[in-house]
Amino acid sequence: MTLPMAVPTELPSSVPAPAEDAAWRTACIETAGRDHSSSTSSGGQNTAKLSAWLLDHVMNPHPTKEDKEQLEAATGMTRQQINDWFVNKRQRCWKPFIESLCKELSGVSTPAASS
Repeated sequence: MTLPMAVPTELPSSVPAPAEDAAWRTACIETAGRDHSSSTSSGGQNTAKLSAWLLDHVMNPHPTKEDKEQLEAATGMTRQQINDWFVNKRQRCWKPFIESLCKELSGVSTPAASS
């Protein structure tokens, strides 16, 4: 899918940061404690660390190999668990957020948003 316009590298000052956006917060931050993707008892804390990373890197939500190594050490999750978590969050949270942002900025709906 291509977006109707280039995705900016920074959010315009008129657009609330994702941390302030209610839908983003609900989908990506507040649900972190209820995420059961980790088999450890501290799964909520682990995914909260991943959510924090995602929130800090909203304009490029693809962690590098080095980022993933740091996240592995910080969370105790495997590389596969981290990869799966990011794939799911980009699809369920990040992509709809960016599509709504593009729609808001351009006044045009994206093909995925209208289907």
